[in-house]
Amino acid sequence: MRRAFKSAAKKVLSSRLLISKKARVVFLFHDVSDPGAEGHSAHYSTPPAAFREQIEFLHHAFDLVPLPDLHKARGNGKPLAGISFDDGFLSVLERAHPLLRSLRIPYTVFLNRAAAQDNRLHYSDRYPGLNRAWRGKVYLDEEDVRQMSREGVAFGSHTLSHPTLSEIGDAEARHEIAGNKAWLDHLLRQKTSAFAVPYGKTNHFLPRDVKLCREAGHTHIYTTIPGFFLPGEVKPAQHLIPRIPVVAERPESIIFSLNVAHIRRIL
Repeated sequence: MRRAFKSAAKKVLSSRLLISKKARVVFLFHDVSDPGAEGHSAHYSTPPAAFREQIEFLHHAFDLVPLPDLHKARGNGKPLAGISFDDGFLSVLERAHPLLRSLRIPYTVFLNRAAAQDNRLHYSDRYPGLNRAWRGKVYLDEEDVRQMSREGVAFGSHTLSHPTLSEIGDAEARHEIAGNKAWLDHLLRQKTSAFAVPYGKTNHFLPRDVKLCREAGHTHIYTTIPGFFLPGEVKPAQHLIPRIPVVAERPESIIFSLNVAHIRRIL
């Protein structure tokens, strides 16, 4: 009986969005590639066919806007959502960008200098298969970033090398945060204001790191803590911004996750 009830409840919660039309959601992607491609990982990679299905669903279900507009724009009868990518994979340019551009969907890429300059990141020891130099090009390089910026893509900072901030000292954390912003500002010849916390859960950063981000000039700090927010609930200067991570989920799984978050808010 209990199993049947859970199955029925999941089916209902996966069928249509229950969240308020005033809701604001940030979705997080990483790599868009097929299994077997260099850089592909089940931890973060989205197959291109799945990505197209996900984006077409999001395009239908949400008003997709630039990330800063989530805090000031009004929706046209739909919840507002923003699209983000972490780590700056080359596949964002090669596989995601053409689709997003054809649908006129804005998005933000959070970059690390080590990826753009050295074609590698220093992932946590929890992911030993990713801590290596790749044979081919896996990440966007600096010229790719300039090209995408000219085409209207927004960029934010993601630390120099992708450390777990809660596991490093004060001086190193300051260097990782402020140093990457300085590099990105110089590369783009403009001031950037968005920062995405590497890994992004509450155990991955400290209050110290939030303070360092603010001191460096970041006004919008994004986590991977799942959830959405309503107008006025999240003020970028005071709060951290939640995101919904997406890998290979079908649209009904995305609907289910958002509806569960909605139910938790009202219980």
